[in-house]
Amino acid sequence: MGLDYTRLAGRARTLVAANGRLVDFVRLEQTPQDATQPWNGPEDPDGVDATPQEVVVDVPVAAVPPSNVNELGLTTLDQDLLKRSEIVYIVAPGLGVTANLETMNRIIDGGITYKIIFAEKLRPATTTLIYFMGAAR
Repeated sequence: MGLDYTRLAGRARTLVAANGRLVDFVRLEQTPQDATQPWNGPEDPDGVDATPQEVVVDVPVAAVPPSNVNELGLTTLDQDLLKRSEIVYIVAPGLGVTANLETMNRIIDGGITYKIIFAEKLRPATTTLIYFMGAAR
């Protein structure tokens, strides 16, 4: 008999919702400055004046320092990405969020805007249990 990943995902949602805090996720405009040369990136890559394309508010997350991530099972993550992160957010899928959080590029936490450095998911079989999202100012 295998593990019931749906039950584990439900437990992850319960723990994050009960012990986490609410943050907002934002996906900024990523339209290239020149459509014929998209490799040059958007006009405002840092998002200073970029227009939000999508905002997801009140997403429950648990936040941990990057130094604790190895204890949580993120051993395959590129260590350079982890070193560049100030904080790692643990997000449980669901909890009323229908947007694809992997496409978001900013997190607003207590009035502070963080840029998402990486997004990894713990996904045994076909069930996503949690996301790990590294962020920095």
